[in-house]
Amino acid sequence: MERLRYIEDDFDNLSTKVKIELYLFPFLLLLLLAYFISENSSFEKKIDIQPLTIENIKMKKSFIEISKEIEEYAKKSFITLQSIKNSDNNIEIVLYENLKKRVEFIKYLELYNSFSKIDSITIDKNLLSVKIVFDRFYKKEPIDIKAELESISPNNNKFLLKAIVGKYAYINETWLKQEERIDNYKVESIGVNEVHLRNKYSNLVLKLYENE
Repeated sequence: MERLRYIEDDFDNLSTKVKIELYLFPFLLLLLLAYFISENSSFEKKIDIQPLTIENIKMKKSFIEISKEIEEYAKKSFITLQSIKNSDNNIEIVLYENLKKRVEFIKYLELYNSFSKIDSITIDKNLLSVKIVFDRFYKKEPIDIKAELESISPNNNKFLLKAIVGKYAYINETWLKQEERIDNYKVESIGVNEVHLRNKYSNLVLKLYENE
């Protein structure tokens, strides 16, 4: 009891300012405790890591690096590139080579990395125009690109455009209009003097004057 009386006497002797601070001290402790709990909760939310999925994997290489590596490969393989340009998330390449070199080059582009995907191929005699997209991570399946290219080479698959009348084209003794199919190709467009055929990997241009 004497100790308690002694503490009470000491408290009575304290200044008003000190008394107020002592009264407020527990409330300040409660406020600080609440603040730290809130901050720790926010921090845990901020470091919440998304699970790794194919959709959120991003390519680290720049398109300048990719273009340089493609040019180096072409040089080592004695393939002459006519042009190579970047646009958005894709690269477009044009070259003139024989079938064997075109096949090798297409295989290289398709297997370049897990983000490369051939969006379109245009073939006209020795011309090869390729568009490769790098928009996302692809789980790739084996593709027989050689068979695809050989299927549209002049020795294996010949389309003869003999006439164009309005919305119709006369190809291989058959009248066709846009969106109709011939073999494994779809008629993509019919112009005044040419017809564009397209399948999964290639885009063929048939010109009327070449068959006259």
